[in-house]
Amino acid sequence: MNNFFNKKKIIDNLEIFEYSKQNDKRGSLFTVFDGKFLKKYNFNHDKITYAVKNSLRGMHSDNKTTKLITCVFGKVFCNIYNNDESSKYYKKNYSFKLSQDISILIPPKMLLGWCVLSDEAVFLYKFSYIGKYNDYDNQITVRYDDPSLKLKWPIKREDMIISKRDLNV
Repeated sequence: MNNFFNKKKIIDNLEIFEYSKQNDKRGSLFTVFDGKFLKKYNFNHDKITYAVKNSLRGMHSDNKTTKLITCVFGKVFCNIYNNDESSKYYKKNYSFKLSQDISILIPPKMLLGWCVLSDEAVFLYKFSYIGKYNDYDNQITVRYDDPSLKLKWPIKREDMIISKRDLNV
């Protein structure tokens, strides 16, 4: 594989990477992260989430963490909402379908939520922040169907699998 990614595009405050992928009869191989392309970030740790169809996670953010998100296996639908009052893109929403060859770099103060479209999915987060990690008790959580966000989800409410936290109760 000669190239890390085929395309990089910027949509407002988001960076989207479409990866070069090597395919053969065994499957595929692609690089999710190469530090020489994202030098200005100090990625501290990764988290991997396994989820089943119709699982919905989000909307979550904090004020200091940049996230590089990738669907490693399966298909997911992401909603990203700009919650940064100082941004010229404040209150803009972005929706993406992700599979194995796309990652999105999300700056701090942007809410992220996603749901699984395939039977199962594996989702990778790479986090970059200064200081201590803001775990769930120090994050911003907004209900997935908060009317002020005007989000659309591709699955019916009665089919969604959601945690109490994500219901924001």
